[in-house]
Amino acid sequence: MTWAYSIGRLDNPSLCHDGQMSPQELARTRIIGVYNARGTVLGELNYLLRRTFAGEHCALCDITHGSVRRRPAWDRCAESFSTAHAVDIELVHLDEVPVELGQIADFTAPAVFVHKPDGTYELLLGNEELQSCHHAPEQFFIMLEQKIGSIS
Repeated sequence: MTWAYSIGRLDNPSLCHDGQMSPQELARTRIIGVYNARGTVLGELNYLLRRTFAGEHCALCDITHGSVRRRPAWDRCAESFSTAHAVDIELVHLDEVPVELGQIADFTAPAVFVHKPDGTYELLLGNEELQSCHHAPEQFFIMLEQKIGSIS
């Protein structure tokens, strides 16, 4: 299941600094986080088994979810970031990835991409960067804020 915060236009243009996208461009921008798991019941079960018995994990899952459910801190931070930057934040599983995104050269999971107004995708945060957040949604959004300013 796809999860997203959708917010309209940016009401505070002062949040856009030199080199960043204009409020109009940000209003058409999507941030897409891709979990390293499938969203089906079997996919979720497979991930749980790999995590429990093989020690594998998805760094994005660790940021957005606790042991059982989505972290309340994630919800608060995502809503605040979406409002401040007028971007949509979508979280998708491997089997929910838009076809065009899955075909880009640097596609990997887990990762976070931007879908720019011109229709192209750009990798924002890879697995190592997601791991460096140490399960903290607050750290994720600090890092994402830094990356948003460098979108070209």
